[in-house]
Amino acid sequence: MAYSDRCSSAKTLCFCIDGNRWLALIDSHRWVPWNAPIFGFLLSFRARSLRGFIAQAPSGPETAMAEKNWTVKLHHGGQFVDKPRKSYVGGKVAVFDGMVEDKMSLPELWDMGKELSYPAPRSHKYYYKIPKLNLAKGLVLLEKDNDVLKMLECHLDTSVINAYMVAPPVEENNPDVAAEVDGQPNLDDVGNDEEELEAETDEEQNDEGEDEPVNNITFGDEEEDQRLDSDIDDDVYKLVDVYEQRAEYDNEEVPVVVSEDESDNDAREYDSDELRSIDGSGDESKYFLYREPTKPQEKPILKIGMKFVDAKQFRKALRSHAVLSGYDIHFQKNEGSRVTCVCKESQDQSKLEGEVGCKWRIHASWNNQESAFIIKTYHPNHSCSKVFENTQATSAILSDMYIENLRDDPDWKLSAIQKAVNRELGIDVSTSKIYNAKKKAKKAIEGDFTEQYSLLWDCCNILSIRNPGSFVKMKVDRPNLNDKPTFQRLFIAYGAWIEGFKSGCRKLIGLDGCFLKGSFGGQLLSVVGRDANNGMFPIVIAVVEAEITDSWTWFLTHLLEAIGSVDENGWCFISDRQKGLEETFETVIPQAHHRFCLRHLYANFKTNGFKSLKLKEEMWLAAAAFNKEEFQHHMMNIKKEDLKAYEYLSKVEPNQWARSYFDPDVKCELLCNNLSESWNHFIIKAREKPILTMLEMIRRLVMRRIQVNSAKMAKNEGLICPKAQAKLDMCKENSRNCQALYSGCRQFEVLCHSTFHAIDLDQKTCSCKRWDFTGIPCLHAVAAISKMKLKPESFVDVCFHKQTYMKQYKPIMHPLIDKSLWPKTGHEPLLPPILRSKPGRPKKKRKRAIDEAKQPYKLKRLNTSLQCKKCHQYGHNSRTCKGAPVVIEGRHKTTRPLRAKGGRPANDNQVKDKEGSNVQREGGSLVKRGGGVFKRGGGNTVKGRGGGLVKRGGKPGRGSAGVPGSLESSQRISYNFSQSSPAPPNSQD
Repeated sequence: MAYSDRCSSAKTLCFCIDGNRWLALIDSHRWVPWNAPIFGFLLSFRARSLRGFIAQAPSGPETAMAEKNWTVKLHHGGQFVDKPRKSYVGGKVAVFDGMVEDKMSLPELWDMGKELSYPAPRSHKYYYKIPKLNLAKGLVLLEKDNDVLKMLECHLDTSVINAYMVAPPVEENNPDVAAEVDGQPNLDDVGNDEEELEAETDEEQNDEGEDEPVNNITFGDEEEDQRLDSDIDDDVYKLVDVYEQRAEYDNEEVPVVVSEDESDNDAREYDSDELRSIDGSGDESKYFLYREPTKPQEKPILKIGMKFVDAKQFRKALRSHAVLSGYDIHFQKNEGSRVTCVCKESQDQSKLEGEVGCKWRIHASWNNQESAFIIKTYHPNHSCSKVFENTQATSAILSDMYIENLRDDPDWKLSAIQKAVNRELGIDVSTSKIYNAKKKAKKAIEGDFTEQYSLLWDCCNILSIRNPGSFVKMKVDRPNLNDKPTFQRLFIAYGAWIEGFKSGCRKLIGLDGCFLKGSFGGQLLSVVGRDANNGMFPIVIAVVEAEITDSWTWFLTHLLEAIGSVDENGWCFISDRQKGLEETFETVIPQAHHRFCLRHLYANFKTNGFKSLKLKEEMWLAAAAFNKEEFQHHMMNIKKEDLKAYEYLSKVEPNQWARSYFDPDVKCELLCNNLSESWNHFIIKAREKPILTMLEMIRRLVMRRIQVNSAKMAKNEGLICPKAQAKLDMCKENSRNCQALYSGCRQFEVLCHSTFHAIDLDQKTCSCKRWDFTGIPCLHAVAAISKMKLKPESFVDVCFHKQTYMKQYKPIMHPLIDKSLWPKTGHEPLLPPILRSKPGRPKKKRKRAIDEAKQPYKLKRLNTSLQCKKCHQYGHNSRTCKGAPVVIEGRHKTTRPLRAKGGRPANDNQVKDKEGSNVQREGGSLVKRGGGVFKRGGGNTVKGRGGGLVKRGGKPGRGSAGVPGSLESSQRISYNFSQSSPAPPNSQD
């Protein structure tokens, strides 16, 4: 519904109500909402011209301007400069709170100037900046009260107004200035302004005091409408254009304001408490907090008035800014209360005379009033070139920038990091600095080795709380009550591990230890079981000082407390015969069945001198035999080959390494401790971490493995697990060559490759004993089962069933909370263990076995040894021989026909001396078989060490060991240097 009779003219002003909205028609096609800044200005523009239109103002958001409070930030004492871009240079900032529409006018701004102790504030020029525009495009001069109203309408969306106060240039004859200085302002100007202000105020008060019905609103006559059109023609449409331009510059950066105030004192700019902004009020304060960059390589933003916690935070931001900007800086002042930096190029002494250095500069100091470190001076622009070697690129700065990359790839090589820094930052850094940066980043990611020991009490407590049924024990060393406790050992068995192991894992338990690669060394002892799918299942882990008898005794004692005694459960153990372990078994659990890893047993067997390949084959065949008769057969073969080797193996009990003597109830035919080796490889990356990080990493790995294996097995549709099914399928294929003869009572006689085997399906046994030890029917049993038209899967032992596997992985490991939320136990923090370091650099690689090749893809010279031709000893050759020559009587080497020079045979020129050795005559090289001296011409040639020829009085022959020299002479005389032959005559020089 419109409230104007004439809307045809393009300049006619009309108002209407569209539902709950008030609209103003600026021209024939543009309607503006009530709450728009333009319409608000129209309502405030010469209210006497609108007569009774504002008789009843709508409530709600339409009255936002009347109720809104603004904070005016008045920049004073400075000047505007245009280069390098429009900015306000120098001066200070005063804050005035609680400014409302009724109080905002030019005289109010003059009063602000008077409060700031300016003697003639009226002579100054006042500006304001449109929000979201820079000074070059958003600076507006305040000349009259209408401009003040426009300023308020521009700030309806914000509560902070940035105003600027600029002093006029000093003139000699300026009566206005002189009058104001004397305290006598220009009364004519003030009077006119006051009259105009009073008129506006009176009319606004009349409008507020009288309420007329909306239906009775009128707009006056045509002359008054024309006068109103002419008044708003220049102002309204100019303001409309300004607001249309705001959207074009919303994202434009606000210029940096440079302040020259470097005072480190905390003097107030004004005394009024009402004018001081409250700390922490956001945009209403002239200071604002520094925000840490969200990304590691995001350049920090530095501005005037930015607050930092302390000088350390400011220095870190400053260094990061310098590195990411590509410029180097120099600290002129670097103290706890103040920091001043300039561009390093300005400190260069090699610049030419008269050359102006870079003007980049920043100064910050501590402010007691704000309790913060604040930037007070900042010249942000560099006039120098970027650098390739930046002293601010310290290892700490690089560590912070690339910590996320190292978190994703802890094995990132130093050379790759160095190239990344050069490519991304454009600077060159040394390898040592990259190494230190990586070291600091890893410490920040993984934690400190020493500090993490102090959290072990809380860690053990939270493990027991979050995982019920867990068995956690820790031993500390404290010789005296006055000494602080020192960590010694830690034993952890999660409740899910113990419950899963007892739910269906086979009774074989693998014991092993591996060294820790951290700063304090130590050993990680592990207990691993075998699940229904022949996979590893962790049971217990422990951290001890070393593999010694005392630590193994402590470990096995707590292990039996966690899983139960051997007598009740019939546990069987397999180990690598570690130091102190055999003695511990004899002391703690002598009744337990203890197997030895065959690979380690053979390594000891070979170390004792039994390196024959035949012995190795017979030993492995004896161990792998399923029946005792076959075992004895291979042992006799070892006895025939080497009696000492047979005696060495006889000292080891057969039930510790031979499969035919194992307990069939265990249903595990393992000869090697491969499960423990697989576990050590599974946690290999965790072993080099600090102790808490290592434990957390192992816990997460196993927690994830339990869930993944359980979900994967749930998809399996068979009765038994996949690995057992694969073995059974192989037996099914091989059973096709067997003939089963039924003898009654579910017993069979099976003929397979000219051998007979007896099968009992009820007892689940076969005379080959494979079914008895493995729990999976052998090929003979499969032939008998197929004869009965039954499924072989139903005869597989229950330990391989899918349901058994699901029971093992049903218990879950409950997640832990963050360290900061752990309940405190109140115990005295632990110190790290005493490091028993060995001389030299610590080793991080395990020792290879005696028969383990360094290069597995290259053939090794096994079972071979060099023999010296000089002393006939093994282990070296004649070149490195240091012993005396040895002549073996009655042993002659077979000689091949000699070849003349050029490779052609020279049999016609060969003769034999009286000792029976071959001598080469004319036309070829001289070769003496069996030793001797050869003389040619005027010089004597004697045989050198190792068979070489040395000529005295002439040129030496070719080389050294065993390489004959070529002698050119018409006569050749041979002498034999045997013990029975006479000495050669003296040669003439």
